[in-house]
Amino acid sequence: MPNTKLKKRINYIMVINFVVTVLLLAYAIHTMKVDYFEAIGRRAMTFSMVVADHLELKKEMVDHLVDMEFESLLKSPYNSEFETYVRQYMPASEIKYVYLLHRLKPDQIKYHVEVDEEDYYALKAGTALNTIYLIDAVIDDETRLADTDYQGYTDKDRYTYLHDEIESIYEGQQAQFKFYSDEWGTYITGFAPIYSKEGDYIGLLASDVYMDEYIQLIGRRVVTILLFGLVILTLIFSLLAGFRRINKIESLVADLKSRAYLDEMTGFYNRRTFVEQEEEYNKIARDTANPFAIIMMDIDHFKNINDTYGHPKGDEIIVAVAATIKSHLGEGDYPFRYGGDEFLILSVKHDQSYVLALAEAILESVRRITFDDVDEQITLSIGVSYEISDELFRVADLIHKADEMLYHAKEHGRNQIANTFEEQK
Repeated sequence: MPNTKLKKRINYIMVINFVVTVLLLAYAIHTMKVDYFEAIGRRAMTFSMVVADHLELKKEMVDHLVDMEFESLLKSPYNSEFETYVRQYMPASEIKYVYLLHRLKPDQIKYHVEVDEEDYYALKAGTALNTIYLIDAVIDDETRLADTDYQGYTDKDRYTYLHDEIESIYEGQQAQFKFYSDEWGTYITGFAPIYSKEGDYIGLLASDVYMDEYIQLIGRRVVTILLFGLVILTLIFSLLAGFRRINKIESLVADLKSRAYLDEMTGFYNRRTFVEQEEEYNKIARDTANPFAIIMMDIDHFKNINDTYGHPKGDEIIVAVAATIKSHLGEGDYPFRYGGDEFLILSVKHDQSYVLALAEAILESVRRITFDDVDEQITLSIGVSYEISDELFRVADLIHKADEMLYHAKEHGRNQIANTFEEQK
């Protein structure tokens, strides 16, 4: 009798332990899955941000791409160059597709949902397909064919309709990621807004990471646990593997974030960083009443240099000028690559004499840059603005004044500095 009670108690404890262990394991697997998906989603979103920052689309190019048939688009030089560029990074980031979603004007709509397509689009017949894949890149050509059963895409495949979740992201113009399933599979998509060179909102740059393999992997782990009962060992293995995977993804995300806010060629902050931080600069300035200065500069006759010696040589000159600028910067000086050959320095807590001396030192040092195969002297036009911040201070106003000074320097012969100091006396 005592043995029977003991056995029952032991069995009871074993059942409780088994149930608790399974529940803990299920919770751990769920948490691991969420961590995987969130890390992958942030990676896909950051990948989209980096690619969006790289693209330079003019409005006329957008209109041209919209007018193309799908097959013509895929063979066009612009889409081919874009696909070649992103394919360098897609395998390492496990990105399968990269594409640009662009909302069509009413007169540009070509297709509507047919009766036999209602299930495919999850829409009623007659609904306008009001969004187009403006550019389209896939990890390799074989994947593109395989996803269409080797039939290729039709022109209508280039058109789609944004359902509520994606519509919300599109209208919000914010970088986000979403996990969902549709007729193409289960995947995470990272979205980033993209703008034309004229500053108009074009649409969303999207990057897809397909999740089928991840989901199958997690499923196999669960089956292994149930069949062999190696709960603890499998749990530890899964967690360790998950942490290693997440750390690797986090490292990649950190690298991509860094590249999203830094100019790859010069190492300076890019214009996007300045724009996103502008309100923070305004707040700091208003709270501290510090001197603020903007030094704007660009390389004189840079287009002629590019046309004469080629873009690779132009890139060398930009790098050399950036290195020269950097060598003169002190504490409180923050460099930005503001455009192609245009640089900006935000200088904080320095007086006018320091700011002017900094601009003159940069101007003189750049004049001494030489290349054996470039006959022209490399020079800068520089515009400087300066202001003691107050409750009405706006960095945008300071930039506007520096820009006016820059054009003043250009109009009066280039290779010189123009500043607002005189008008402030």
